[in-house]
Amino acid sequence: MVRLNGSRITASRWAIIAVRWALGLAIIGLLLMRFDLGAVVSTLRQANLALAVPAIAGLVAVHLVGAATWCMLSLRIAEVPLRWRKAARTYYVAQGIGGLTPGNIGADAYRLYVAGDETGWRRALLPIVVQRVTSSIALALIATVALIALPRPGEIAGMVVGAAILLVLASSVVVLAVWRPRSTGWLTRRDGEPRLGQGILRRASARRLMAGAWLGITMGLAFHAGSILLSYALVAAIAPVRDPLPVIGSIAIARLSILLPISPSGLGFQEGALSLLFLRIGLPAETALAAALLNRVALLATSGLGAVFLVAARRDNAADGAAEQPAKASAGPQPAIRSIPGGQTDGAR
Repeated sequence: MVRLNGSRITASRWAIIAVRWALGLAIIGLLLMRFDLGAVVSTLRQANLALAVPAIAGLVAVHLVGAATWCMLSLRIAEVPLRWRKAARTYYVAQGIGGLTPGNIGADAYRLYVAGDETGWRRALLPIVVQRVTSSIALALIATVALIALPRPGEIAGMVVGAAILLVLASSVVVLAVWRPRSTGWLTRRDGEPRLGQGILRRASARRLMAGAWLGITMGLAFHAGSILLSYALVAAIAPVRDPLPVIGSIAIARLSILLPISPSGLGFQEGALSLLFLRIGLPAETALAAALLNRVALLATSGLGAVFLVAARRDNAADGAAEQPAKASAGPQPAIRSIPGGQTDGAR
């Protein structure tokens, strides 16, 4: 099983978690106080459910693209085939956990825990890191291109492009650190396992890694583009939209905030960014807040589905364990094996 050094959550870590949540909720509270809370509620009540409900369902289902990406990267980079059904179920459980952590990092940790328990975490680690890196790059590319859809893009181009470059650089450092590590202090090794660099470099050549990177970027573009379009459908469900391009561009740029390792899933920061961008394109900030809240509903639905899968997986594991006990008991004690002259073996009598 994968073992994490210092995995026990201490009081100080609980305090940090509480501060992150408090910060995100405080920003949302300030936004609701700054703008018209009654207008937000009224906008939500007038939502077109025939459009909003399928959009929320789509935001839940789009994570299947992420699960498929994980399977393909695992096979291409680490030569580890993942069973689709279990991989999809694990991915949704991971999203439920990741939604509670900054930058969705908890999702990657859970996938590493599950996959590493079966194949060894060294073989499971690199595909997960490559997927995170390429997904960040894909989102940064989309956000940069989305600038052209906004009025007066030059006023915020420096900030958006700068954030995109920082994401790419940070992601590159992470994947290089994992691919060519110097130490393994943050993850302990099993007895007899090779060091991290040896274990990964045997299985992932530079060519294979680059092929996986292009695959990850392509799938990341599909995932984020689909999510952005579904988020636009939520906006269209609560307010009339004359020109969709600026709205889609605003959603794409605000989506960068989910990668910030500050609050869980960019809580507060995404709502604030979307509100400011909507004001720039002439839409009410209350519309942005209402759409962002519907996005949170999709996130809660994803977490709920992950919780259902987690309970089902534990139930299956418990049933398998209970079935093994009678089988072992019926088999009875196995005869001891002893050596006899001539190098042969015989059951002890």
